[in-house]
Amino acid sequence: RALKNFEGGLLIVGTTQAGKGVMLNFIMTQAILRGDAVIFIDPKGSDRMYKAFCRACEKADRGKPLRFHPGNRSKTDGIRFDVTAVFSTGAQIATRVMSVVPGEDNVFKQFAWSCIKTFADAMIELGEKPSLKSLSQNINKGIEDLLRALILQAVKQHADTDWREQAEYFLPARRENCTDAIHELNVLVSWYENVLPTYLHTMVVGECLKIFHHSKEHYSKITATLMPIFAMLTSGPLEESLSPDPSDASDKRPIWDMESLVKCKGVLYVNLDSLSDSMIASAVGSMLLSDLTAYAGKRYNLGLNDVRISLYVDEASNVINQPLIELLNKGAEGGVYTTIAIQTVPDLAHRLGSVHAARMVLGNCNNLIALRCKDRETQDFVTETFGKTYIHNVDTTLSTHADTHLGMPSFKGGASHKRTAVREEIIPSEYLGKLPNAQFFASLGGGHLMKGRVPVIIDDEEN
Repeated sequence: RALKNFEGGLLIVGTTQAGKGVMLNFIMTQAILRGDAVIFIDPKGSDRMYKAFCRACEKADRGKPLRFHPGNRSKTDGIRFDVTAVFSTGAQIATRVMSVVPGEDNVFKQFAWSCIKTFADAMIELGEKPSLKSLSQNINKGIEDLLRALILQAVKQHADTDWREQAEYFLPARRENCTDAIHELNVLVSWYENVLPTYLHTMVVGECLKIFHHSKEHYSKITATLMPIFAMLTSGPLEESLSPDPSDASDKRPIWDMESLVKCKGVLYVNLDSLSDSMIASAVGSMLLSDLTAYAGKRYNLGLNDVRISLYVDEASNVINQPLIELLNKGAEGGVYTTIAIQTVPDLAHRLGSVHAARMVLGNCNNLIALRCKDRETQDFVTETFGKTYIHNVDTTLSTHADTHLGMPSFKGGASHKRTAVREEIIPSEYLGKLPNAQFFASLGGGHLMKGRVPVIIDDEEN
């Protein structure tokens, strides 16, 4: 029953050194001992948290946790993670890549998404598995090679022996500067568009032809803006870490993907190392969250809820994206129970572009644990969440009077009570700024309010 309350997501807020790490360690340890599949995304990378991971796995007899680091150049330590292994269509891969781009949708993002989707669908149609590396290479080269291979497939299946003559009939005279490769592609395109019956046309080839006929100048501008995104995800060690090659015998690191991780009830610690490179950390974190969201959707569609997935995102303002918002909103339907930790509401607003967007995200968290908060905006959010109550005041007045008029003393006395009620916050804002380390106020599912202190887990060897 207690775990049921956390299906709506858990938000932990607290300033630096207020106890967020202690709280995450406490609830993460419980998840490992329960046997959940556990994913911990740590933007800054805490060696203390990783050691806590290892201790919890040892206590639960679950072996050593998996560890992923975007800057890892070792070919023997850590793991490689294929972020494009789980997909149904090219659209899912395109959404995964574009989740790295912050901000709201615009014309550029829509065209870039369509471009990635087309290349991914073309590769899938040709029997190739799209990866970040192969997508980057193909988009950089252009659509011509993929389009040529796709139409050649159709030629082998449907073309007559004189198909070339039929196609050239619709072509203008060959120009002198036209190379053999360009002329061959023009012949294939002419045959597909003018000779092959339309009922044999496919949507994948049609989308490729749109790019082929698109303005080369405009397409180059789009790809020139798109390539830095792929550069972030395929540069340096990430080329092998996020786009692993199973045939590379020199790399001894195991290859994992989201589906195999969950099925094996794995425990994964992701050190994004944002202090060294915040941009790469944000991109990698967004990709992993997008991958998990896609897999959660697959689990929901197949009705798979056999494994509970506990996701923990520390410093969530560094990696927050639309897929993470979807996980907070609907992830429990796919078996994903999400916990995010932030320092302040303005941090989240800065990442998302507005306070309204930040409030929308926070509104998707059904549970709140508030440690010490110093800034007023975060304090106001917490006090609003806890609500108000009536504070009753009772004023009591006592009076006495003595009179000796006419030699006859008399005494009088009286008492009055006045009761008033004022509606005030249950937790005043100033109290949030004075909480000792590891102490918190909490509002849990069903409106249960509590005040508590996080138990500090100390390993026997540290005593």
